[in-house]
Amino acid sequence: MVTNEIIASSISDFAEILSQKNVQTVILALVDEKRSVETGPDSLEVLHVNSGTFLGYLSGVIIKYTAANDEIDTARKILETAGIYIAERDRNIT
Repeated sequence: MVTNEIIASSISDFAEILSQKNVQTVILALVDEKRSVETGPDSLEVLHVNSGTFLGYLSGVIIKYTAANDEIDTARKILETAGIYIAERDRNIT
């Protein structure tokens, strides 16, 4: 059962938190597809969504950082340089 969630505001904060908690493996949940997105009241548009959520877990605490577009590769390189293993998962709906 998850008792706490930490949402990092930057990749450097995320990497620091992982280091402090000695988390060495994270999941990268990737979305790269067209999705309908609510853009206003009673308004939907089909937009290309490209984002990645990095998730670490330890003792009931989820550590989360979300990156979009070009930030994904930069974040991946920073974490790999810090010695963190990244397992990718596809979160596309279709």
